[in-house]
Amino acid sequence: MNTILKTITAITLFTFALFTNTGFAEDASQKQNPFANVKHILIIGNSISHHGPVKKRNWTGKWGMAASAEDKDYVHVLLAELDRRDPDIKHTYTIKRIQNEAAMTGHDHLLKEKADLIIIELGDNYRGKATADEFQKPYEQMLIDLKKHVTDNIICVGPWGLGKHLKISPFIKDAAHNQDAYFVQIAQHGHLQAGREPNCPFSDDGVRWHPGDEGMKQIALTILAAKDTRLVSRTNQIRKNMTLAQLPVDEHIIQDGKFVTIQDKHLTYDGKRLKVWGVNFCHPYGNLRDHQQSDLMLERLKILGVNTIRLNLDAPIWLSGENRTNSYTVPATQKNVDSKLERFDYVFAQAKKQNIFFWFTFDRPGTMNRPYLPDDYDLLGGPNKKAWAQAIAQLSKMGGYKMLPYFDDHAYATHVAYAKAVLNHVNPYTGKRYADDEAIALHEIGNENRLALELIYGGLYARLPQYFQDRITEKFNAWLKHTYHSDAALHKAWGKLQKGESLSMANIAFAPVALDAHEKTEAGATTDYDANIQSDLPRKRLHDVHRFIYARISDHYQRFTADVRALGKGIAQVPINISGGAGENIPMHASLSMGDFYCFGNYGFATRQNEIAKDDPNYPFVSRLNQMPMLERHGDLFTVAGKPNLFYEVGDHRPNPFKTYYPLRIALNCINQDWDGACFFQWDNYTSYGDLKKHADYGNRLLPMAGGYPNAGLVMANDEVKLAAIKSAGALYKSGALDRAEAPLALIYGADALLEGGEQANIDLKHITELRRSSWQQGLRVSYDITRHQTLWPKLDKSTERILQMGSFTTFNWQNHNQSFVKIDAPAAKVYCGFITKPTVVFKNTTVTGINRNFASISIIAEDGLPLDQSKQILITLLGNSQNMGLKFKPDRMTKKWRLGLVQAVVDKGHLPIDIKRLAVHIQGDWLKDRKFEMVNFKHEIFKSGTCDDVLAVSADDPVFFITLGDKDR
Repeated sequence: MNTILKTITAITLFTFALFTNTGFAEDASQKQNPFANVKHILIIGNSISHHGPVKKRNWTGKWGMAASAEDKDYVHVLLAELDRRDPDIKHTYTIKRIQNEAAMTGHDHLLKEKADLIIIELGDNYRGKATADEFQKPYEQMLIDLKKHVTDNIICVGPWGLGKHLKISPFIKDAAHNQDAYFVQIAQHGHLQAGREPNCPFSDDGVRWHPGDEGMKQIALTILAAKDTRLVSRTNQIRKNMTLAQLPVDEHIIQDGKFVTIQDKHLTYDGKRLKVWGVNFCHPYGNLRDHQQSDLMLERLKILGVNTIRLNLDAPIWLSGENRTNSYTVPATQKNVDSKLERFDYVFAQAKKQNIFFWFTFDRPGTMNRPYLPDDYDLLGGPNKKAWAQAIAQLSKMGGYKMLPYFDDHAYATHVAYAKAVLNHVNPYTGKRYADDEAIALHEIGNENRLALELIYGGLYARLPQYFQDRITEKFNAWLKHTYHSDAALHKAWGKLQKGESLSMANIAFAPVALDAHEKTEAGATTDYDANIQSDLPRKRLHDVHRFIYARISDHYQRFTADVRALGKGIAQVPINISGGAGENIPMHASLSMGDFYCFGNYGFATRQNEIAKDDPNYPFVSRLNQMPMLERHGDLFTVAGKPNLFYEVGDHRPNPFKTYYPLRIALNCINQDWDGACFFQWDNYTSYGDLKKHADYGNRLLPMAGGYPNAGLVMANDEVKLAAIKSAGALYKSGALDRAEAPLALIYGADALLEGGEQANIDLKHITELRRSSWQQGLRVSYDITRHQTLWPKLDKSTERILQMGSFTTFNWQNHNQSFVKIDAPAAKVYCGFITKPTVVFKNTTVTGINRNFASISIIAEDGLPLDQSKQILITLLGNSQNMGLKFKPDRMTKKWRLGLVQAVVDKGHLPIDIKRLAVHIQGDWLKDRKFEMVNFKHEIFKSGTCDDVLAVSADDPVFFITLGDKDR
């Protein structure tokens, strides 16, 4: 088996996915091949393409410099291969130069040429500034003119030299994007310089720098593969040659004038369902890098299968700038004038070209403990600016900003002004306002604004400055006046009022609510509270406190959406929700389900030293495989009926030797409950990684661990094992290989849960095992009906078996401790995640042998959803575990809970290299025979490729990130 080492990009994988699907007409695929029916090629190049003799350099050739003979340079290797592929066509060529490559000018003389294909190999001799104006503008004008006068079939080749590649490749790539040209980069072959070859005959350094024979060959092969490295963003070409219905379920071509909407209770784009599989960008923790690093990041995200980026705590991006007097104006940006917002604009535009959507949040800066500023008050004006500013200053010490717009008119005006400023901002790289941009799939008014929970049960009201308590009292009394009209009617409803209270005086106290916060359940990233509110006030009054909060949230949502939807074409249509939440409080979930979609947050946490015996081999880590399938924050029990459901944040804290199970759990919940997707937290952290300028850098950084940033254990950009698990879980979810639960149970929460407080306000922990089993086995839909006196419960499965069947193909088995597993045996997916007691796992038509670890995750997934023997697009991941070498982790030091406890337990974060426990396996199945395979490492290089017999062997020394298998005749 020959080993072929070459760099692979997101583009390659996308094209592989795109053009190996069934149902494509032959002529459509031919149109995507720039070499189809080509007779004459115009090559616009430099000395790599052709150079005459130079006596002082001892160069005597009349071909591509440093090739040993004419037939060894890339031009002639390429022509020879074309002749071999299509002997009926006589392929000819012309090589020309522009007049001044140093300035990238002087191409007019080329416009008289005749050609079926143009290959442009320029850039290494450029001497000007690497900017859009000085380099890209003339380069792109050359493309425009060549398209008009010669042919629009153009391949743009990046520079050979790494230095030039880093500086100008992004501009060549952008020009190709804009002009529907093909783009290939060749700098990855830079180690194949002639001077590095044994017995190099050239002594001149200038000649030796050029590609030798092997380098020339690889350049030719890379150019010939242009149809497989076609830019994803060639939207117009794609649109001309295929329909969206022919694309895989997860691929949507972002098109002018088309926006994400809700159809048939699900997210839809251009008539086809959108299944979100994304990541969170959390600012200011470091997702905004320079342009070159951003391009690299987006390539990696595309390969990962990411189709959505959610913005999290992003207000500092929009509100950048010194000496601010308000917290709602957003500065203008210019191309290539560096700022936080300019970097985001660039990332947005580039991601859009890759057909990656965005999920925006209009989160206020208070979420970063930054106060509203005094001039915010002037939006509405009034006599109380000083008192308002003083209350804001007090609030800055205690939090609580998220609730202000619900009760304080000045805070609401500021929030809406901020949202409008974001939406009206013109991205200089797209030329569009964000209000009109098709790449925004979702909007969220706030991040984790759990008003009902915090204000009624969390003790927030008692902590607020008196000024804001008074604003709540005003709104509460206005609502009571509207509802009851008179003191008599209110007294009749409640039974009594407190001494001196009167609607006419507008002094009815906002009570009863919890005065102190009593934390109840595991925190992770959020907190639950005891729902018992101790008070001698009438229960009907507590009911109205709840009703008032629901009304405020509903009114705020309706008002806010009306204010922003009028701004543009996109914001007028795209789904908007209130906020996301997590935990067991039913009133909170009910209030957050009022928007266009519902979203939930979930975090895994394996370090539970108090829940596991010290003599257990897993100590201090709890494996969820040893338990009934579940999600820690009850996301599996709150699927809202009748609208899209999404995970806004999901993540699993390191260290966790069983981390590969977490993404699979998320995917299986999304599949079974028919959710619309998930976004993993979080992608990047500059403090943890520093610069990431090349693919190799991602594998040459420590795995972030809890420390100065307690959530560092969630940062994942360099966690190879975790990312491979996310990739395969996403493929399983998006492929349609498994069916949703067809007849989910219905759970209708009534007034007992929504109004009463007490135990009824939290999920029923006494019956949670039965509820959870029923949910995973049959599916579950939740709705909320405040007019129903009692919650309507479905008939629950009371079985105590330690095995559960989800659908026709998925089995959870936790019968024996540390022998547990989940197994999927579907025609289009073979997955095993769990403990390995024997080195063999048997599926129908597939056997995996020789497994070398005692815990493993093995995924074989047909990404097109077809049975494996029919699929043209198969993904394989083989996962063990990973950790920093020398990590010192002492859980007995944990006196604080959850992530803060991890900070205490991490004594030494360890050192490089990362210790990756790789799998060795033999995969056997008739469907493998004669298939082409490619093994890809974490540097995104294909380090091994070939053709399978009926066995695919992988050793523990193979640095497999993932494996792709194509069609037998690919």
